[in-house]
Amino acid sequence: NGAGVPAVSHLTFESLRGAVGRAIFQLLSFFYLPLVWAALRTFNCRQLERGVWVLLNDPSQRCFVTTYWAVLPFAIIFSLVYGVGIPALIWRRLSRSKESMDLGMFYARFAFLVAAFEPRFFAYELAIMARKLGVVVAIVAFGSPDRQAGAAGFFLIACLLHIAHASPYVRSYHNRLAVLTLFLAVVVLFAANLTDTTLRAALVYIGLFGSLVVIISGMCYDAFVMRRERDVAESDLNDIDLGYVAKGASEPPPDRSISFRSVDLDQLESLESGGSDVQYAQQVRAPSLFNPVFNAGDDSAFLVR
Repeated sequence: NGAGVPAVSHLTFESLRGAVGRAIFQLLSFFYLPLVWAALRTFNCRQLERGVWVLLNDPSQRCFVTTYWAVLPFAIIFSLVYGVGIPALIWRRLSRSKESMDLGMFYARFAFLVAAFEPRFFAYELAIMARKLGVVVAIVAFGSPDRQAGAAGFFLIACLLHIAHASPYVRSYHNRLAVLTLFLAVVVLFAANLTDTTLRAALVYIGLFGSLVVIISGMCYDAFVMRRERDVAESDLNDIDLGYVAKGASEPPPDRSISFRSVDLDQLESLESGGSDVQYAQQVRAPSLFNPVFNAGDDSAFLVR
């Protein structure tokens, strides 16, 4: 560690509580889709030819019978808790923290939720959750697979157009990759309604394989960009050090860079950023290939949401 940054060798209760809280928020964001689907699939009933209603995902379970009515209240409660409660909780935490913290501290603590987006879209993670919820609702609301695919496809088209218009991501190529992945998902969904089996299979394979290629390519390019930015930043620091020594200083300059692997986020308030809140926030938001805490769910990982 540099002389200018104190290393944290012990774990305090406050730092542990903060780390656990951030981990919970990240897990809620990551598992939002399966949680919502697990709650809402109880409403995914379909009528068979003989007039019997069954769960579409589990035809052995009948709907609108005694056991179904007994489970229904719990399904409604958990649907509201997962579908509405999780986004509301995240919005409350982000909005209140943004108001009470300086900009640099806010981006340091919640980089896994906000660092990938432009400042005006700091809560865009909630829009991603709404997209997931919309797809699940489209599947549950329509009993026919063709209608489910069509409804989900039109909904994703609206999401695609919004991203193309708003450009919520900091990196421009992330916006293009998000549009491309959504377009490929729409291709797969609408291909399911085609009657020509050969064309349908071809479009499905193209959409799935294309999405896989886009995701892997995006991750590789992200790694390249992050490594390049890291090298440039280190080169700039070396130039500063050389300039400091060239001026006749007897000792090398203190290391003022911040390593978040050795500094507790809860102690950042005691560090001097050496600049304005905006400058500090830009430094904090800059992703690092070797900083998984800051990059998880932000840059390349956004492709698989």
